[in-house]
Amino acid sequence: MGGERFFLGVNCSRTRVRIGVAKRDGVLREMADYPLEACTGAAVVHRLQEAVAAYCQARGGLDVEAVGVGLPGYINPSQGVWMRSLDLGVDTALPVAMPLSQQMGVPVYIDNDINAAALAELYFGMGRICEDFLYLGLGDGVAMGIVANGRLIRGIANCAGEIGHMSVETGGRRCECGYQGCLEGIASVDALLRETRLLLSRYPTSPLVGLEREGKLTAEEILRCAEQGEELARKVGMRVVRAVGTGVVNSMNLLNPGYIILSGPLSKSEWLVGQVKRYVYANGFVSSIGTLRDISRSVLDPEYIDVLGAACLCI
Repeated sequence: MGGERFFLGVNCSRTRVRIGVAKRDGVLREMADYPLEACTGAAVVHRLQEAVAAYCQARGGLDVEAVGVGLPGYINPSQGVWMRSLDLGVDTALPVAMPLSQQMGVPVYIDNDINAAALAELYFGMGRICEDFLYLGLGDGVAMGIVANGRLIRGIANCAGEIGHMSVETGGRRCECGYQGCLEGIASVDALLRETRLLLSRYPTSPLVGLEREGKLTAEEILRCAEQGEELARKVGMRVVRAVGTGVVNSMNLLNPGYIILSGPLSKSEWLVGQVKRYVYANGFVSSIGTLRDISRSVLDPEYIDVLGAACLCI
């Protein structure tokens, strides 16, 4: 890459490691994905190292100044340790920054993936016009980045913003965390697919039945059908709207942000974003609503914001 110096952004999700490079302008280049192949625990860290090595080897001459890694779950950034992740079976502290730094010969910074994405939003998205906003990621999981006065709010143990485990449905399904009615158990991609499949037999004429039979049932298709008024899709879609709306109202009333930004795969649905917006304006506390400027999708691509956010850990 012509001797230029780059920041390497690495994002680890339930199914893949995604890597890209960025300069300080925030533009991502050379994106690539590496499957995790059902790895869990320490094997994920090993696979992450392999993916970074393969990525750099395929791009000879890449001069990396630093590496940022976004990971799901509970992260200790100051020690560079991955403490816990329900999604990827991490239940004991795993060093990530030190072994990867030794491998690459450059500094490595790690953090929770939503914190990283919120930094991308702060540096290159909403943060350019407002220093007080909530960033809500709706994807494999559900979590929130909190930005106040231009700073990311972390909490005493870097666990601020765990809205995915806010109970939003009385008597709801038991979550992996042990509680009932958690937002993540309703409004994540997998939860939406699971709920739809549980109800398919009750709606034999639904077009979603055919999509499932053909192996083409996706969250995007469900929300597209919901927008068109299809009965089953609208039923499960509105359940997601109520859950997300309740979580957003509670967070907005507590934190009084200027903007609420939605990102992640589910945010691609204009119908969902519009319905959540209507729910929040109908149910929020009057003073919080009065100072809220907007609820909108991120202007940053939800496919890549996690990787850009990881690179922002270096910036």
